[in-house]
Amino acid sequence: MNTNPHDRNRPTRPTARGQHFHTFVRLAMVLALAGVAVPVHGQEKKPQGGRVGYGDFVRQAELPGDAPAEPASTSPGTAATPRVITPAQASGGLDDVALLTGRPAYQPSAGAQPSEPAVFVDSLVGQINGRPVFAQEFLRPLDARLRAEAARSATRQAWIRTAGPIIRNALLEQIREELLLAEARAALTPEERQGLIRFFTDLRKNLASSYFGSEQFADQRLFEQEGLTLEEKARDERDRALLRTLVQRYISPRVNVSWRDVKKDYERQIRDFVPAPSAVVRVVWVPAGDAAARAKISEQIAGGVAFKTVAESELNQFLRSEGGLVRQSFDGPLSEATIVGVPELNKAIQGLSVGQVAGPIETQGRAAWVMLEAIEQKPGRSLADAQIDVFARLRDRRFAEETNRFFERIRERGTKTDESKMLEQLIVIATERYWVPAQRGGSTPAPAVPGPSGGAPRP
Repeated sequence: MNTNPHDRNRPTRPTARGQHFHTFVRLAMVLALAGVAVPVHGQEKKPQGGRVGYGDFVRQAELPGDAPAEPASTSPGTAATPRVITPAQASGGLDDVALLTGRPAYQPSAGAQPSEPAVFVDSLVGQINGRPVFAQEFLRPLDARLRAEAARSATRQAWIRTAGPIIRNALLEQIREELLLAEARAALTPEERQGLIRFFTDLRKNLASSYFGSEQFADQRLFEQEGLTLEEKARDERDRALLRTLVQRYISPRVNVSWRDVKKDYERQIRDFVPAPSAVVRVVWVPAGDAAARAKISEQIAGGVAFKTVAESELNQFLRSEGGLVRQSFDGPLSEATIVGVPELNKAIQGLSVGQVAGPIETQGRAAWVMLEAIEQKPGRSLADAQIDVFARLRDRRFAEETNRFFERIRERGTKTDESKMLEQLIVIATERYWVPAQRGGSTPAPAVPGPSGGAPRP
């Protein structure tokens, strides 16, 4: 132990522990001036989870030029009153308390007003399998059509009757697509997921290479041509590939069309390939009591005058301007067909051959003559000629049936906001955006569309 009395008057050199202690004391004093409570030794809390929260701090902005606020409270553990920095202080930099506490040094005045009117950004109307559905993004592809309908609709009810089905069909299509895409992603194996990532990367490169290798130029041109950015175009192509994979894995194997199915469908839809024959008939009639007219017509027909000429003469009282012509298609044999609605005349026609004339026939107070002028038969297609078309029609029909059946299964498992609620909100928003401005005589504001490469929104 050093007992030299002169050593007592020498200034002692603080140890490293002492330096840390004095530094802590100075920092505690500054924080106390700011109103931040400092835990004493042994009471500090250990950090939890490695993340720093800031929810306990109330930050207030201040603007230069406002009236000075009350001095900040200096009591430890109490919240500091916001300080106002004057223009002179602001020009010299922020005060140390604001820097230490993280408080901005400016506070808006109570009478501050926005420089521009509020701008509608977007509205969330629901979600489909966790993916949000925003009104602006949803209505963008329907913009031109809804504008036109708004200009034509005189009342709100007329607008809703017209725009409602348009929005509903688009919403159902989006729900269908989102659920199918979610199912396709869930069905991918880890190897397929990696392959999809590489596919997406290569797709972006290939799209950019078609525009001189510049992604920025590709962004600009694609947006001008298709209204899509490079990223959106690549995502669309990726989603199509996902849907093709889903179809090949779960739907196509269930679509089977046999030769027997083709033959049965051909026979069931025979009139689509072999048109029915048509009977061409001419009719002449006069009043039954007009003996002179009856005698003259009988004389002309017997003398070899063309039946068409007789039907076009002034004597005929049935479709004179058309020469008494009736053309009617029929199925089966002529002897069982119905060509005209008058039973006595129809029975006479059933027994005629082409070129033959029957009459006079007494019916409904008239004397009538009929001639079967021709049996017309348009050329048809045999089963051998039509089998490819029949097969394609059957395949498309069964593909649609299997797709709908598969979609109904995944629809029960998927999560989404109620369709009626989403539809109601979309119609309300579309009405305010399109119909109301159109009725006021103003221009309908175009929804903001993000520019390519994260640029400024485009009108």
